Parts: sequence; structure tokens; C-alpha cells
Amino acid sequence: MALLQEDDAATISETLNAQVDAVVIRELFGQEMPHAGFRLKADNDAARLTHLELLERLVKLGAPVAVTGLHERLGLPAPAPGEATLPTKP
Repeated sequence: MALLQEDDAATISETLNAQVDAVVIRELFGQEMPHAGFRLKADNDAARLTHLELLERLVKLGAPVAVTGLHERLGLPAPAPGEATLPTKP
């Protein structure tokens, strides 16, 4: 089911980018080439939970885990520079 949702989300994103984004950007900003796009992500809580559990195990084992892209994979926005964040565990 998750693969079908991801495929549908990709198809919707492609359709919106091809048929809607350029028109909206051109009307709002007068640009011919769009510099933005729409991306619909399927909600996949089971995969996100599995990924989070794996990350926790790797950290407990002392394995290095890159932060780059981690927020996106978990479906969370990365904090902006200077934005307040939750405290980290000591």
C-alpha cells in the first residue's frame, strides 16, 4: 500500500509541476521559467518509525549518524539558524 501511495504522490507532484506551477509562478512573478516546485509526500508513518528506531540503535552503539537529510527523512523541518531547539541529551 505504501508503494502505491508513494507512486501516486510522485505522479501528483509531477502533474502539478508540469501543468500548474509554471502558470502560477508566471502570473504571480512574471517569470517564464519556474524556480519553485510542488512535492507531495505520502504519509508513511510505519517506515518513519522503523527509521527512527534504527537511528536510535545506531546512536546507542556509538555509530556515527549524519544529520544531513535526517529531518527530511523523518518528515520534520530542520531548525532555522538561531531558532530555539529542544535540548539534547547529555
